[in-house]
Amino acid sequence: ATKAEHEYMLIRRGHEREQRDNDENRVLDFTSDVSNATVEEAMKTLARWRRESHDPIVLRFSSPGGSVISGLGLFDYIQSIRREGIRVTTCTLGFAASMACILLQAGDERVMGENAHILIHEVASGAIGKLSEMEDETKFARRINDRLVGILSARSKMGRTAIKNRAKRKDWWLDSDEAIRLGFCDRLGYA
Repeated sequence: ATKAEHEYMLIRRGHEREQRDNDENRVLDFTSDVSNATVEEAMKTLARWRRESHDPIVLRFSSPGGSVISGLGLFDYIQSIRREGIRVTTCTLGFAASMACILLQAGDERVMGENAHILIHEVASGAIGKLSEMEDETKFARRINDRLVGILSARSKMGRTAIKNRAKRKDWWLDSDEAIRLGFCDRLGYA
């Protein structure tokens, strides 16, 4: 038990040291799903750094995506930080799927690890209820999907129609070379 406790203590200290280093260097690792809770936590950290200085910020994503509405809140917050003159680099190591791919687009510079992937697909919706309610939900999902396609189109070399066609009814996985070629990221590397 003593050896296991000692190993646990060493791991915990290493994790705490890494967290302090990330905080001092203004690096935020977003390694979970995109949800109200994870977005709120990220925004708290970004708000603190925003108050402290105008030094650059790095957001590293390895995320399966998640809530579009929560993610768009974080996307807008990142844009407001950039408008204040704070340089934001977004990076994906591993993968940035779905909404995390949209968040990758939020940075001044977008970086991907050599073996990273991004996923683009249509918005998913779980409409249930009366027919008219489902129609309303479908209209809203289409509007949100158009908004996301607009973000991707604005930051890439692809037009809206081309992106919609590639992602229609299927998952569209891109490796880092494809992402650079199509303009979904700026360079390979590590941020």
